[in-house]
This record gives sequence, C-alpha cells and structure tokens, in this order.
Amino acid sequence: ALSRPRLVIGVSLTLLALSLAAFPRFELETDLEAVMTQDLPSMKALRRLKEEAGFTTEAVLSAAPDLATARTRAKRFESLPQIARVEGVHNLFPADIEQRAQRHKGLQPVVQSFQTTTVDTIDNQLIQRTTQALSKRITSWPQTNEWAPVRERAKRLITILQQQTPETLKSQLTSMRKALKEGVSKPTLSPNELPANWKARYMADGEFLNLVFPTDDRLAAESLSEFRRVVTEVDPKAAGGLFVVDYLLVGGVERTKGSLGLILVALLIILFLDLRRPSLVAVALVPLICGSVIGLGVMLWLGRPITLIMLSAFPLIFGIGIDDGVHLVHGWKEGGQIETTVSRIGAGILFTSISTSLSFGVLLGLDHNGFEGLALLVILGVGTCFIASVTLLPVLAQRYLRSP
Repeated sequence: ALSRPRLVIGVSLTLLALSLAAFPRFELETDLEAVMTQDLPSMKALRRLKEEAGFTTEAVLSAAPDLATARTRAKRFESLPQIARVEGVHNLFPADIEQRAQRHKGLQPVVQSFQTTTVDTIDNQLIQRTTQALSKRITSWPQTNEWAPVRERAKRLITILQQQTPETLKSQLTSMRKALKEGVSKPTLSPNELPANWKARYMADGEFLNLVFPTDDRLAAESLSEFRRVVTEVDPKAAGGLFVVDYLLVGGVERTKGSLGLILVALLIILFLDLRRPSLVAVALVPLICGSVIGLGVMLWLGRPITLIMLSAFPLIFGIGIDDGVHLVHGWKEGGQIETTVSRIGAGILFTSISTSLSFGVLLGLDHNGFEGLALLVILGVGTCFIASVTLLPVLAQRYLRSP
C-alpha cells in the first residue's frame, strides 16, 4: 500500500463514493414480521390464517366498568377504519336485551293461565276427538296455494298426535309449562352466568373487556402508531402487547439515532483528549469511517432491509474501528515508522477482526432476516475496518503526517 499510495487513495475514495451513492436507498424496515424467523411453524400458521381467513390473533384490551359502556366503546371502535373487529361480552348479549325481557314479562298472564290447566284429563278419547276436530277443520279451509303450507303443518300435527300416548303428552305438556314459567320469570342471562372460559376472556375484576383487533395486523411502526392513536382516543387506558411493540419500534428508532450520535460525539471527545492533534484524530477515524460507510453501502446495494437489529451493529463497528485506528496511531507515535508499526500491531488487529467476524458469522445460518443482516453487516464493517487500517491509514499517515 505504501508503494502505491495514489492507487490506495483512489480505490478507497471510489468505494466510499459508491457506498455513499447507495445511501438515498436507505429505508429503515420497521415491520418486525419481515425480519423474524420465517421457517417457524407458528409463523407459517399465522401467514396461512392471514392469507386464507383474513384472521389475526393480535389485539389490545379496553376495560369498561359496565356492559353499556363496553357496548358504546365497541360501537365507536367498529366505526374506525383502522379496526377490523371488536370482541367482548356485548357480542353475546343483544343491545335490546332489556326490551326483550319486558316483552317476555308481558307473557306472564298467558303462561299463568296455562299453568293452571290440568293435564290429568288427557286420554285416548280426548286425543281422538282432537284429531277428528282438526281434520274436519282442515277440510273447511280454502283450497288455495296460500293455505297449502298451513294445511300441511296441520296434517303433520294430526299424525304426531295420533302417534302419542296420553302419558307422553302429559309429560311433554308438563315440561313445556315448566320451561315457559322459567322463561318469563327469568327472561335474561346475566354476564356472571356465562361459562367460566368466556368470563375469563371477557371479564376481569368486575370490568368488561373489549378485544380490539387492528385492520393492518403488520408489526410495523407506522400502522401500529396509527392504531394506538385511534384506540387511545376512544379509551386512553387501553393496553396490550401491540402498544408495547409500538413503543419499542417508534421509541427504539428515535433512541437508536440519538444513541449512535452520542457514541460518535463521545468517541471524538475521547480521541481529542488522547491524541490532542486534529490531524491524528482524523487519521485514527479512518477505519471507523470506512467500515461504517462501506459496510452499510454494500448492504444497501445488496438490497438487504436495514432493521433496528442491524443498527445495533454500528456501536461494535465504531468500537473496532476506533481500536484499530488508535492502536496504529499510538504505535506509530512510539515507533516512528508506520510500516514497522503496521507489521508489529497488524497481527493483533487481524486476530481481533477475525474472531469478531467468526463470532457473528454463526448467525448467518439462521433463517432470520434481522440476525442474518446483523451478522453480515458486522463482518463487512469489521473487515473493512481492518483493510482500511493496514492500507489507507498508513498511506495517509505517511503522506500527510510526516512526524507523529
């Protein structure tokens, strides 16, 4: 490299320019499903449910103090385009259940009169007289198409009566009287009388739970944020795993950007405190800059999605790059000859780069876009840091920094 400084600088600048040219293609992938392990049976099952049945299992909970409030919220939720459906106790109890109860209570006088009717007088003669009277009545009905269904039902009733014994009819009428009495005296079912598994799903601590399902069931930042916004406008206390994922995605993006900036600022401050000269600091930063820019540029040219998991590779690349640069600059200051410094320290830098790359290389065997991308970015970044350390850094040091 030292014998061909112009070639090294030219190739390095070309690679940096090509990498920077790919930066406009940068777009952070915030859909978690796009980076998850795709070969899991559970992931395959979820994809099949979504594709064939349009079904999702992800929901958030909205707790209401009473059934009326739960029903009102559910109606508001269902009117929003961001919400696919709402499940809750309100689905099990009709909205007009109280009106139905009042109508049932109005039948009590009729049922009461039926309760006083004795069934002891039923015998074969009564059954015969009833069927004969009904048969005679049928013959008097108009012979029109409108009456045809009524005539058929009456004939079936006659057949049923003729097949019954007095004891069977007595038993059936007694059961009917009992059922009618219970129906009008207790015309509604209360939520507390629901089966235990339904109560466990839709009720908790005396509150009624609505399960709110999103229309867009991707675990993506933009859709989750919009879903959380519209749900909390209806119920500010709504909660669920989707909101946690939203916080991690959206908050994670902002925190990661800030963290990377703080890391760079901290590294610059430490370098200035250590090396004292801006020119030495600039040379020490060469591996870090090349590793970060070229590593990311290659990933973008390869069309790999950049995820939050992959962003965690940059602190490692920063650390390796700074180590490479600082070790060489300090060795140069102590030894005086840059080629001697590289030959003495370069082996240690190479071993560190190889061991780090091999450690992350294990992740390449996973069917997980996020971890595979993380491993590939670390290998590219760390490898580029090493190459820049033993080629571009010595050239710049010898060419522009005659004296360390």
